[in-house]
Amino acid sequence: MRGTDWAAPPNPPGCIRVVVEGLDLVLRLTGEIDAATVGHYEAAAAAGGDPSAAAAARQVRVVDAGGVTFMNSLGVRFLLHQTEAVRASGLRPVLRRPTPAVRHVLRLTRLDELFEIQEV
Repeated sequence: MRGTDWAAPPNPPGCIRVVVEGLDLVLRLTGEIDAATVGHYEAAAAAGGDPSAAAAARQVRVVDAGGVTFMNSLGVRFLLHQTEAVRASGLRPVLRRPTPAVRHVLRLTRLDELFEIQEV
């Protein structure tokens, strides 16, 4: 399965990419994860823009947030929604390399404990 970039035009401030690493689907977030970026991703996924987006909603176990420069409440909602199935199965999703911007918003909302933090 190939990954696809969903970024809000023009000059994408943020990007969401679904990639395969071994047996895991990984959600790679970069730049600004806000209404524009999330909205563009969700519209493309709803339109069937890439089958990896539909699979990601059910199977994302790892979120790589090492490139995030900004995340607002819509970004947090997106993060929770994308990892909901993993939590429902009794596991904690992995949040890989969260930047200070991600850590800050998750700490403020007290949602940081929902994730296994990986610094690697």
